[in-house]
Amino acid sequence: MVIFPIVAAILAFGCAAAVARDYLARPRPAGLVWSIAFAIFGVAALCEVIGTLSGWTPLMARIYYVLGATLVVGYLALGELYLLMRRFWADRAAGVMILLTALAVSLISQTPIGPNVVDEGWRALERGPGMTAMTIGINSTGTAILVGGLLYSVTSFRRKRIMRNRMIGLSLIVAGTLAVASGGTLTRLGSDQLLYIAMSIGIALMFAGYLWTRKPDARPVAAPGGASGGACGGGERADRVPRQRVRQRGVNSRRWQRDRDGAPDAGAGCRRRMAASVRRD
Repeated sequence: MVIFPIVAAILAFGCAAAVARDYLARPRPAGLVWSIAFAIFGVAALCEVIGTLSGWTPLMARIYYVLGATLVVGYLALGELYLLMRRFWADRAAGVMILLTALAVSLISQTPIGPNVVDEGWRALERGPGMTAMTIGINSTGTAILVGGLLYSVTSFRRKRIMRNRMIGLSLIVAGTLAVASGGTLTRLGSDQLLYIAMSIGIALMFAGYLWTRKPDARPVAAPGGASGGACGGGERADRVPRQRVRQRGVNSRRWQRDRDGAPDAGAGCRRRMAASVRRD
């Protein structure tokens, strides 16, 4: 059935367009990277649709493998790094990912392909140890970054009680990524359609997670003046105390300035007269 790859392609391109529009309105690197990742999903699923309906070609099989099987998890992990790391280090990771992309394209373009590519599609690729190692390495490292970043976010955000929406969004993104990754395992059960069922679910989860990371966290509402009285004797009194302290500091500062400059103290004569009156009494 070709319906599941079609659904996956529509979802992926729709998510890519929505994230790209959000990026144009509010430019952030994570949005750009995730729009690329969703587009990669869409192109891979579209290759499956075209290959199923009209037959695979060597070029289509190579495009599917380099995008869908090799690079997509790496770009998802890169988007999460832009959320969790400083821009300097995330930019360095992006440079590494670009180099890996070029290397993957170079290796797959030179990979031999069997004669039954029309029917077998990307499975006809005769993958060597270098291509296999790169695919496993990018997917394993990307999954480790996604899961590790999720655990770090949950621990850090819960301890600091901040960015709850970002924590939930990253959880959904990781769940979606794991759903897509499980599709490859499910295909070993005998049906390739399971891959695209898992991919459709995973894309929907990741897009929901991205939207959730964009939600602003609720800010604490200030308590009314009367409700915060307590030991301060009422909210109005509590608000007045800091201003009194500021005025007192200003008075003390002016007195110190007069003493330093040797200026006469306007209140000194009054204090001396009061002391003399006390002594006479």
